[in-house]
Amino acid sequence: MLNYILAFLLAFTVTVVIVPIMSQISRRLGAIDMPAARKIHSAPLPRLGGVAITAGFLLPFVLFFPMLRPFIALLGGVGVVFVLGLMDDVRGLHPWVKLAGQLLAAGLVLTGGIGIVALTNPFFDAVIALDGLRIPMEVFGFEFNLIPLANAVSIIWIVGIINVVNFLDGMDGLAAGVVAITAGAIAAITGFAVAPVAVNQSVSLMALMLAGACCGFLVYNWHPSSILMGDSGAYTIGLVLAVLAIYGSAKIGVGVLVLGVAIIDGVWAVSRRVLKGKSPFLADRGHIHHQLLDSGLSQRQVVGYLYGVAAAIGLAVIFAGGYAGFAVLLLALVLTVSMVRLRQRKQA
Repeated sequence: MLNYILAFLLAFTVTVVIVPIMSQISRRLGAIDMPAARKIHSAPLPRLGGVAITAGFLLPFVLFFPMLRPFIALLGGVGVVFVLGLMDDVRGLHPWVKLAGQLLAAGLVLTGGIGIVALTNPFFDAVIALDGLRIPMEVFGFEFNLIPLANAVSIIWIVGIINVVNFLDGMDGLAAGVVAITAGAIAAITGFAVAPVAVNQSVSLMALMLAGACCGFLVYNWHPSSILMGDSGAYTIGLVLAVLAIYGSAKIGVGVLVLGVAIIDGVWAVSRRVLKGKSPFLADRGHIHHQLLDSGLSQRQVVGYLYGVAAAIGLAVIFAGGYAGFAVLLLALVLTVSMVRLRQRKQA
């Protein structure tokens, strides 16, 4: 228990200390996010806060975890998305370059043996195995198994969650807070609700590091924000969260449910753009947090509401299981859509 507390506090403290430094560096480098029609903030903001979040996660990580293959692979993936996001924050990158980098990072994670090898159906207790075909391979003396179906599903999951978190990063405190809540739910599930084996304890410890770094960033990112996490932060916490949900006995369903509203919003955003003949990478103000804001709620009310939804689903999963979490998710979706529609009608 002491290790859990220390991991959280160290991640929190490191992030809190480094954010002001990165704010100054951002201004010197010109890494400033300017106000625009689709953006909510009205003043220029530094956008290298992700460096502080990444440092806050990595410092306790290297102190608490031995350099075993899964952890080295995770560090490799984090390194790729962090550098990718940092380059985009400072210079700007083409969307396809960013997608290619995310795919590379996901592939690196898989070399550590981290991935989805089976899918469970919570309604019929059925298990769908994804590892039926294994192809032994060796690259530069490094041996591993290529599992086509499992690898494809795992990569889609990791890249998908990276982008879901990036979509969430459109309002002060939203992405960091929702990720912290999701990480907390995973920590509780793996640390207390499943068999206390070493791998589950590792997941719980890692989840608390992620939550600590995100909470430390919220000290500066809560509305009105003084700094943004940028792509370097969103990509990093998205990748780590995706891995936490599939490593050890962590259930992917926990991540799916707690992030359910954000995942559905992300899928709808991409689908909406494609159906309109636009690029799926084209940013807009059609996300659920924008809809809630445009319906008349304040930024703090929108963020507080979405925090409450994520926390309610997480608590339901922890104390009552997946069925309860799914029921809360459905209720939240109905409530959210109804609230947006009613407030829009009143304004019209």
